[in-house]
Amino acid sequence: MGDTAGTCLAAATIVGDALVVFNVGDCEAVLSVRGRPKELSRPHKASIEAEVKRIRKAGGNVHLRGSVFRVEGALAVSRSIGVAQLKIGRPASIIPDPHVRVVELTGEEEFLVMGSDGLFDKFPRKQDLVNTTKKYLRETRSATQSAEMLLNEAIDVRGSRDNASVAVIVFNQKGPPID
Repeated sequence: MGDTAGTCLAAATIVGDALVVFNVGDCEAVLSVRGRPKELSRPHKASIEAEVKRIRKAGGNVHLRGSVFRVEGALAVSRSIGVAQLKIGRPASIIPDPHVRVVELTGEEEFLVMGSDGLFDKFPRKQDLVNTTKKYLRETRSATQSAEMLLNEAIDVRGSRDNASVAVIVFNQKGPPID
């Protein structure tokens, strides 16, 4: 693998009464608050105008290959951890800088869904993702099983051919019940 390995990620932690979420690349995070999606991430893709401007300002390039915009003709993501050959000894086209979002926890949060583009590309309407997750949580009463069912939905039902990962974290301490 050497200097060609890289990854995208979304992560979350709770600090006091705040939820801190960050993402790098095309992983995303959506929080369900009283049944409504709250997007907590910002995808970093070579097709996003702000990322194209940043890349070009740094001396890099974005090219259309097939139907996908790619940084230096190689990667569809504009930020990642790793991929040293696009970072060292040339313009910093790919950077590891995350998008960070901090939200105050109010007790109305039900669950957080974090995952890769293999999941999120198949749920372009975040409300559909929240509704589907809520349905699976009602059926299974398990965050782990609900995450597995979301993966199956993305791959087997909706036809994702990309890598897919997902985590479901249930809050619902004081908020409305999942049912």
